[in-house]
Amino acid sequence: MLKRFFSIVLTGFVLVGFVGCSKEKKEPVANEYVSAPGQFAIVFPDGFGTPKQDKKNIPTEFGSFDLNIIGAENPQGAAMVMYSDFPKEVFEKKTPKQILDDGRDNALKTVNGTLSKEEETTFEGAIRRSIYISANAGGKNVHARFDLMIIQNRLYQIAYLALLPEDLEKPEVKNYFSSFKLKK
Repeated sequence: MLKRFFSIVLTGFVLVGFVGCSKEKKEPVANEYVSAPGQFAIVFPDGFGTPKQDKKNIPTEFGSFDLNIIGAENPQGAAMVMYSDFPKEVFEKKTPKQILDDGRDNALKTVNGTLSKEEETTFEGAIRRSIYISANAGGKNVHARFDLMIIQNRLYQIAYLALLPEDLEKPEVKNYFSSFKLKK
């Protein structure tokens, strides 16, 4: 069920704007996932096992691009990081803020969801938009938090889906979101 909901929400986000380092050696962190091609590291919450990777090719009016997905799930939820490199033409037509607005709006429309909360901060000088969505999937309420960031021409989407809204506020889930770091 969470995979199905995730696929629907993900489609909304991906179609978004297409309507458009320290040299010192550090000890590895438990549950840390490092993506050399994605140039990031994140610590998945306990109990999720080894994240799996997938790649989907997304056709758009600006050409196609790859959506890279790294995710893990358990009976209570799903945690994933997605990233895509957008063609430069996208940024000639829309600002990063407009792309994030379109992503939020498309996601809500795609899942017939409700925006529970939205927060905007910065991450390494870029907008970091956190959106909280509630929707019904297969007769069950599902709650999700997505953090969206555009760094240069790359859209990062960090997501956590849960059956209970209070799970999105658990310390281990907040730590998951705050553990995201860029690696060069």
